[in-house]
Amino acid sequence: STSSPRSDEHASPGQYSVFLTRFATKVAVTTTRRASLYRFDYPASRAHALLVDAGHCLSSGSKQHEDQRVTDSEIRIVSSHEFAGQTTVIGGWNQQKRPYRVYFDAIADAGANGFRASVDGNERMAVVGDDIHGQHVSLLLAWAAPRKSVHLKLGISFVSIDKARNNVLAEIPSFNFEIGRAHV
Repeated sequence: STSSPRSDEHASPGQYSVFLTRFATKVAVTTTRRASLYRFDYPASRAHALLVDAGHCLSSGSKQHEDQRVTDSEIRIVSSHEFAGQTTVIGGWNQQKRPYRVYFDAIADAGANGFRASVDGNERMAVVGDDIHGQHVSLLLAWAAPRKSVHLKLGISFVSIDKARNNVLAEIPSFNFEIGRAHV
């Protein structure tokens, strides 16, 4: 048994989709070199939400002495449609001794109407303009109006948030999932 039961999982180069049974939500993603486009198909009967967890990373390299650890994270709520930030990590590939940052910028096709932040385990309400900072930071975005889908474009960079934003705008020009897949 897993903590995130799933079904109907499909993967091919540049795309992945899965049905998250616990949330009755279908998720699909297509990628480019430095950006990705997600589509979340929510059930009409439930509130729509998305948890963005900048304070954790996937890590299974302890047996190879390549474990990664988050040392700092930040999420800035730019607007109801956009959030940006960074995650600072140490370890991982080649047993990095110096921390490195991965910057991100994400743009949704629908404005969220509610935000809840968690900083090192302490939860609070958040609003547009907030800069949420700590070792382990996450942000819950909520949409009140029932929508069939929410699309999210996400860009990354090792240089800056501005570069991450430029990457997502250049590599994922629209929220059309089929067009996004064509750029793979």
